[in-house]
Amino acid sequence: MQLKFNKFIRLKLFKYKAILAIATIFSFLVTAFLFKAHIANENRTTTWRNAKEIAPPLLIKKVLSLNSIARIDDKSVKVMQIPSQGAGDLYIFDLRSPQLCGMGGCLYLIYHESGKLLLPLIANPNLPPKEELMRASNTITGEFPCLVITQPTLNENILSRTKYCYQNKRFIRFNEEFFSSN
Repeated sequence: MQLKFNKFIRLKLFKYKAILAIATIFSFLVTAFLFKAHIANENRTTTWRNAKEIAPPLLIKKVLSLNSIARIDDKSVKVMQIPSQGAGDLYIFDLRSPQLCGMGGCLYLIYHESGKLLLPLIANPNLPPKEELMRASNTITGEFPCLVITQPTLNENILSRTKYCYQNKRFIRFNEEFFSSN
């Protein structure tokens, strides 16, 4: 009887060890996935880079041909790439052309990688040093992250932050908040 009892205890102990090992592996995988997702969200803060480094060549050609009012040097064009949730990347073009700037700011163009213009925008790039002109938000609508645009206001100490979110195949103005730049 004692032998059967010992076998029963060992079998139960083996089952508990197996369950513990599976649970440990599962929690390791979940932790790794969450860490990767956290790193991906941290990488949403992208930077402006030379268009030729990151944008598809056909998209660059299209953007430059549609905005040929001014002679734009394709080497000076900057782009910010915004990844989506499976719908293709967004490319925000800063054409860096004085001919496409005015009193209100300069022309920025937000294109889908397919070549579709989703939002033309006039924005003033003259901001306090620690402020980002444009960035992707953690809010995702319609497979694209919302875009946050920071702008100066008429009051020199106040900035506005406007959120544009994807809806009905385009970006629309979602909300605006004002804050002190100090």
